[in-house]
Amino acid sequence: AFGNAESMIVNTSENSLEMIILVKMLVLRFSSKLKNLMKRIIDDVIVDNYKSPEEQEIYLNYNRMAKSFFRLWFLMGLFASTVYHLKPLEFRLKSVIRNESLPFVLPYRTHLFFEIKDSSTFWIVWILQSPMI
Repeated sequence: AFGNAESMIVNTSENSLEMIILVKMLVLRFSSKLKNLMKRIIDDVIVDNYKSPEEQEIYLNYNRMAKSFFRLWFLMGLFASTVYHLKPLEFRLKSVIRNESLPFVLPYRTHLFFEIKDSSTFWIVWILQSPMI
């Protein structure tokens, strides 16, 4: 809420990564320099541009390494964001085991205009936050 500095700081810190990703996606979409770079890279893949088969093999090896690197980091990021999203379920599981009241802790701290008073509302909000993964 406006006027509450702590809430504004928490909101900014929670949403800063999403804002950065959105800006990068917009830059990638509308940047003419990146379009030209991608066109040059695609043109360089043509077999006739290599001086020897060894040069082509070196290029293909580096290309394979880059793909492996990207896959590894993508999977690590996907795993980390999924675990972060599932973390609040740990509190619910522990409270079920201990026969305590169920906490309504969401994965992302958001200021809702309504209170979460029951499990069905919690699960709806939790599912609605899942696209943030």
